[in-house]
Amino acid sequence: MGITDLRMASNATLFLEAANATVNLTHSDASEEPDTSMGWFQWITEGLLIFIVGVVGLFGNCVSIYTFSKQRVHRIFHNLLLVLAIFDIVSIDFSFKTSLLLLLSIVCL
Repeated sequence: MGITDLRMASNATLFLEAANATVNLTHSDASEEPDTSMGWFQWITEGLLIFIVGVVGLFGNCVSIYTFSKQRVHRIFHNLLLVLAIFDIVSIDFSFKTSLLLLLSIVCL
């Protein structure tokens, strides 16, 4: 056996030992039960409350858009509030999507 054969044999042995360690680590983690109490608290605060506040905010922004778009006198400040309401609706949309993803991740546990 030459030096290259010994190196290949030692590399193969190290690879197999690392693979066995990874499998053992995976099996030991899989047997533990995950703590879902923090997950439910996170879902209630970040999922449910964001949804409720978002619905109220969405309604308020729609009323603001309707009010500011129907005014006879369009001042710069009113236009700024109109644009703010539009961007706030976009932000609420992303919050709804985040809440939905959080809900699905907690339910799937």
